Amino acid sequence: AVALLTQRQLQAYAKAGYTSIGILGPVGRSADPLGLLEGLLDHDDAPLRTQTWGLPTQLISTQVPNGNKRYGLRGVKFWMDGSPFAGGAAWEQPYENSELVLQRLELPKFHLPELNFDTEAFEQQFAEYHQRGFAIAVHAQGERAINEVLKVAESVLGARPEKNHGHRLEHNALITPQQMSRAKRLGFALSFFVDHVWFYGHRLPELIGSRTFRYMPLGEARKQGHRISIHGDHPATPMSPFRSLKTAATRLMRDSEGRVAPRQALTVEEGLRAMTINAAWQLGLDKEVGSLEEGKAADLLWLDHNPLEMPPEKLDSIQVKATWVDGKRVDTEIFSQRNVRVFLDALF
Repeated sequence: AVALLTQRQLQAYAKAGYTSIGILGPVGRSADPLGLLEGLLDHDDAPLRTQTWGLPTQLISTQVPNGNKRYGLRGVKFWMDGSPFAGGAAWEQPYENSELVLQRLELPKFHLPELNFDTEAFEQQFAEYHQRGFAIAVHAQGERAINEVLKVAESVLGARPEKNHGHRLEHNALITPQQMSRAKRLGFALSFFVDHVWFYGHRLPELIGSRTFRYMPLGEARKQGHRISIHGDHPATPMSPFRSLKTAATRLMRDSEGRVAPRQALTVEEGLRAMTINAAWQLGLDKEVGSLEEGKAADLLWLDHNPLEMPPEKLDSIQVKATWVDGKRVDTEIFSQRNVRVFLDALF
């Protein structure tokens, strides 16, 4: 049942318009999530490509990253802090003392959560996986969490430099310009969970007050020359790449008028690059996919409208009519005869 549900989800991604995805920290009811994914994706009829960042407990016996067919194991995932909307983001300044924070979330006044790692423990793990050749991805929303990651990275990379290590910071809700510059110097990529703006932006003033003006600073990161990506965090938000693109370009909110930090908006073209060639680069796949060039795989979408010719506010109305991976049209019907055969072959 777990394998079937996972296969259905992979096909749902293809139907929504994804040809490659990153899976960071796979969890669930499978006893072996990495083995499950490899079994479903290690063949030429898999619905899309994946690059996976396993949990430390899943990588004990795995010596180096690897990949085959449409499954790749690229790195390891850590969480330095938690969700902004549950009191877990390690901001530099406390949460606001609003009714939402004190009554709804039941957090104490001037709440500042602890980091998930102390410096010594995190540096030990960071050094181990860096030395083993794994790309390290760290969930870090608040400034204190980001500082801790960068401090440890400076120590480890100072002792063992590696130019193309592939390490990245995930989410980056309140990353500062100074931290972006520091991350760039250390070779860290930045990936932003911009759906926060659309779904929860109207609540941000109650959580972080005036700091809302710099929330999810895509524009500043782009200005500094970062090859940023935009990601979803499904199922935390519904799967819809063109809604994410719309949000990056407009900074609109679902449940309120106005825009969140409008100076941090991208152009539609910049947003498309963040979701295609930049994302492929962060996945370690930019030599294979991410742009239409001779020698690359023919991963294509057929859309009912050209996103570069639409008003940004209407981007989420774009429909995906078909998806191709390696020049082959993906069958997104889970119970088609062909997909049932492929699924059973993968399992047995």
